[in-house]
Amino acid sequence: MRSSVGTTAPQQSTAALLAVGVPRGGRKVPGFLTTLDRAFKGEISRVLASGDFTGKPDQTAVFYPAKGPKRVLLVGLGESDSLDGNAVRKAAALAARRALDLGAGSLAFFLASEAASKIDPEETGRVVIVEEGHKTGGVAGEIWAQITEKAFGYLDAPLARVAAEDTPM
Repeated sequence: MRSSVGTTAPQQSTAALLAVGVPRGGRKVPGFLTTLDRAFKGEISRVLASGDFTGKPDQTAVFYPAKGPKRVLLVGLGESDSLDGNAVRKAAALAARRALDLGAGSLAFFLASEAASKIDPEETGRVVIVEEGHKTGGVAGEIWAQITEKAFGYLDAPLARVAAEDTPM
């Protein structure tokens, strides 16, 4: 199996399967997934509202969006208070198994910054900051500065920052 790290907006992923880590919660879309839910025409909302998927560990749900990746796999991360690197590794491994089961030739794994921020930087070795707006005036610059200042020595690769293309003013 070959793996690589890349950066793109999740809804623009060309992977055959986009896995999205979702912490346990109610039947409403968590705030950090609202943009993604809009891009997928409310599919995430429908799955959560049905009660078939709640975000428990080892729980998955698949849907097929009209645009973007061929399939989207919601993967349960468990309680957000107890989220750590081990929970994310388990979710990623489950996503990889489901990708094989579904015959997906490629897999992308999306973990929102709200969830990723709960993981100890010493456990990750790599940081990708994704901002839905433009780089100019966004909070990602401050996040970048804080990580560079406090955790640079723990990183195995340079920080990556992905955002919409800046528009000259």
